Amino acid sequence: MPQCGLALLAGCVWTARMQPCEERHLATTEMVSYGTNTDPTLPSLGIDAVYITAYSPLEGRRARMQRRMDRLGLQAQFVTGWDQEQLTDKVVGCMYPSNALFARTARDMNFKLTWMRLGEVSLNMKHAAAYYDAFRRKARHILVFEDDAFISDGFTAAVAELLAPGGGARALPADYQLCFLCNYLPATQAELAQPVRLHHIPPGERQMHGACGYLVSQAGVRWLLDHMPYLGPADLQIAHWDFPSAGAKRYTREPWPAWPDKLGAQQTQKQSPRYARTPDLLPCWGKACPSPSFTHNVSAHIMVAERNRGRVPQLRGPRPALSSTRRRGAWGKPGSAVG
Repeated sequence: MPQCGLALLAGCVWTARMQPCEERHLATTEMVSYGTNTDPTLPSLGIDAVYITAYSPLEGRRARMQRRMDRLGLQAQFVTGWDQEQLTDKVVGCMYPSNALFARTARDMNFKLTWMRLGEVSLNMKHAAAYYDAFRRKARHILVFEDDAFISDGFTAAVAELLAPGGGARALPADYQLCFLCNYLPATQAELAQPVRLHHIPPGERQMHGACGYLVSQAGVRWLLDHMPYLGPADLQIAHWDFPSAGAKRYTREPWPAWPDKLGAQQTQKQSPRYARTPDLLPCWGKACPSPSFTHNVSAHIMVAERNRGRVPQLRGPRPALSSTRRRGAWGKPGSAVG
């Protein structure tokens, strides 16, 4: 594309196919720089920025991630803007215009509900803001962490091997877009005993991966910005086979060098009972749906449900055999049975 959408991007030769409101919001995202690059290993291989999505009220998480960045010897940008409390009606209407894809996916994967929480819209915006900032910086590669990521001692060596000059059996190809470094659970002893594997994710592979830590190239950044808006939680955007933002040149590095820590996973579930309201929103489906009697519209694009005031009657059809695919298991090959 020949032009850039904002004056601050004047002179570049590409801009994402974004709506003006999306670009405006991402361009004004607050970030806080922390630390310095004391270990030159990853910066010397092209890691030009590290981003951590941070929810401001969870100060303990941020402090733990600061200590982890100190241990890695890396400077990080904490993405502090767009906490869920900052999301206005106009922001939600712009950044989450449809719930149809998420609702269908949530039913297929047996999620607890088919409505998108504002906390998930907030987290999506933080991930997208990292991509946008990386594009503006023309970063060659970036690392993105969520603020509950536990980072193993071998993390630097694992990423260095992926970006090794001259390539190698465990090096990413030059045209890669994204490489998952984190899964929903730590590697088991059996997995750790296996040889290190770099796996290309083929089209249609039904295996979910976490968004708590991943590597993105400049080409990947552009792909992700080109495929906004994001119509589901952050992990679905980059991992689910039905989401257009999940590109064709994605990889996993296993065993996983990062995973969510236990405390972070527990805190994630304490979210405000506010939901995105879209023109195509259907009645909520799932065991965590709020009761309609205590759910009301705050504005055109935001709903709120009072806490502890009952749940919606179960609006369910036949349930998939797997209780949740946001676990270690895969959905198998296209057309195969869930197991």
